[in-house]
Amino acid sequence: MTLVTTFPVRIWQLVWYSLISLIGTIGNSLVIYLICAAKKSKIDRKAPFNIYLLVLAIVDLMISLLCVPIYVLSTNIFPHPTGKSGEIMCKTVTGYFFPFWLLDISAFLLVAIAIERWRVVMKPLTRLKENKMTWSVMVIFGVLILSFVTQAPTIYGSHYTTNTPDIGNACIYSYDNLPMKIMHYNSFVWQTVIPSIIYFVCFWQIRKRLNQRCSNLDSHLTAYRNSSNYQEKVTL
Repeated sequence: MTLVTTFPVRIWQLVWYSLISLIGTIGNSLVIYLICAAKKSKIDRKAPFNIYLLVLAIVDLMISLLCVPIYVLSTNIFPHPTGKSGEIMCKTVTGYFFPFWLLDISAFLLVAIAIERWRVVMKPLTRLKENKMTWSVMVIFGVLILSFVTQAPTIYGSHYTTNTPDIGNACIYSYDNLPMKIMHYNSFVWQTVIPSIIYFVCFWQIRKRLNQRCSNLDSHLTAYRNSSNYQEKVTL
């Protein structure tokens, strides 16, 4: 059976992916350089926020470097392997597992950053009792595992096909049975719904707390300006 050619290289897509790759590579490389090259007196490299930001930049750099090659491999200019080799290729590369996995890592790292900023504002004293490096490594390890688990449907559901591929030129996602549909929707909840809720709650509470602090500061300043000590200093 001959492979059905359905996904040719499109110039506008290649240019678009190349532009994203270029911008992402430059931007994330700068972030990595600035964090690594900064003097210890100016930046605490062991601070969770800086560790998460560094790992996030590395992950996004990998996405930028992989997007063009994987796109080209999924088009008809690449002689896609057949049989078992084609199945493995679809599950790992041309089925877009690696980009999706890295994107999940990026999303969950943003969740970790949001929670870290929330803890800095809401519970500053609690953070001082923790081993920053140990905590950060545990969080990053958990993010890697959770991201891999949420992408399990991509590995399990992507298959090599020679008839009507819907992913690139030779792969298809099979979500026909009930367990696969449940896994797919469960992954969507973990990848999109839950992170969005966490972002909103964390930054809403941060904004609320900062507004309270600003309001308290304004009231203290007003009270001080109305005090007799302040009036005497102004008179002098």
